[in-house]
Amino acid sequence: FVIQILVTIPVVFAMQYESLKIACSAFVAVQEAFSLMLLRSCKRKSEHYYITKFATVNLNSRFEVRGVIELTRAILPICAMALTVKAIFFILTLLSEYGDDNYSNDMHFLLRFV
Repeated sequence: FVIQILVTIPVVFAMQYESLKIACSAFVAVQEAFSLMLLRSCKRKSEHYYITKFATVNLNSRFEVRGVIELTRAILPICAMALTVKAIFFILTLLSEYGDDNYSNDMHFLLRFV
């Protein structure tokens, strides 16, 4: 989480420059997709560990792993929806950047705060 914030802050400042907007937006989208993949991997590995080690670990370990599974199950749809919204704004930004519209500044503003 800390690494993600440390990487995102300079990218947000770099978005202020016209020549870097698209590259920075793409970088943020890739970073969000990578976070979603890590979250899915965490959920799958926790479920696998819970199923395979159920009888051999103590109750406290099973409780902790079950908590991780429940937490990732709750966060996964939220991250997927956030990634979907950001992807839509990124596509709109690309279309407005290379089209005749002057909506690119508004789209970048919205993309920054989604």
